[in-house]
Amino acid sequence: MSADLRLTYMKVDLGILSCADQQELYMRGLLITAESFVRRRGITLADDSDEDDMLVGSVAAWMYRARGNTERAALPRNLDIMIKDRLCHEKMRDGG
Repeated sequence: MSADLRLTYMKVDLGILSCADQQELYMRGLLITAESFVRRRGITLADDSDEDDMLVGSVAAWMYRARGNTERAALPRNLDIMIKDRLCHEKMRDGG
């Protein structure tokens, strides 16, 4: 797991090239929250998986977009599918 890589994925998802230190601090906090969000859904994140880093970065980007916006508060379908697919893959790999 690379916090910097996740932050980069999140910024790219949001289309942000650079930001103020305070905004980056907020984004890093969202990445921690996004990781917890994904883990609560039953996923064991791998320490060396670009795919997992991308998933956490994408969830954090959704959280960033959804802040203060009730229309965007629901998890987007594409992220829901990614999370369910990742969980299914993990369960199949672990045999159950």
